[in-house]
Amino acid sequence: MHGPSRSLSFVLPFWNEVEGAERTIAVVSEAATELIQTAVVSKVEILAVNDGSTDATAQVLDSLAEQNTYLRVVHHAANQGLGGALRTGFQQASSDWIFYTDSDLPVDPLVCKRAFRATELHDADIVSCYRLDRTGEGVRREVLSTVYNSAVRAVTGLNVRDVNFAAKLLRRESVTSCLPMSNSLFFDAELLARALRSGATLQQIGVDYFPRSVGTSTLSSMQSIRDTARDLARIGPSVSIRK
Repeated sequence: MHGPSRSLSFVLPFWNEVEGAERTIAVVSEAATELIQTAVVSKVEILAVNDGSTDATAQVLDSLAEQNTYLRVVHHAANQGLGGALRTGFQQASSDWIFYTDSDLPVDPLVCKRAFRATELHDADIVSCYRLDRTGEGVRREVLSTVYNSAVRAVTGLNVRDVNFAAKLLRRESVTSCLPMSNSLFFDAELLARALRSGATLQQIGVDYFPRSVGTSTLSSMQSIRDTARDLARIGPSVSIRK
């Protein structure tokens, strides 16, 4: 589906993001309005998945949803991890296309314009974004990411730059029948591998990256690293795209 005939769901996972939740919803809502006004899409929903937050994130999101016609909130009673939150978001999304990113907005949501253009030029089902400049995230995370991308390539055969960057546009029908099992950061790699094994096509585009300015990320914690490494070893070989 092209142009004004297609719809878009923004999927945003939230966990203890009370400091930035209001700003995030405002920025994505502005993008939603522009995407509709410029006929990139005909309809937009913003699906916020509150992943068992222990701060006031749930209350803030519910309050915003009362005033925001784009916004729909889904709550997890307990934290299920990034993969669990995204899986819920994909299952709940009602649009033709899904764009997901982190709640701290590492990318301008209007990158959807370029991503949709890539789907049209190359008849792609998935557009995976990669960071043009990663210097803002620090040496430790850059090294971890380089090592992880290499490990994913070795185990699964995926040749994707910046496989874990949270900025991907997906044709919903190409992913909802093959959703990942992983709740860890391996979710991204498993998602792409399963979709490609099912016949989906992929393109990649470089985008500007905006490091987190509020709150604290837990994605590079030792627990997160252990969980991701476990899922890569446990699930990775079974979703390899190698013939």
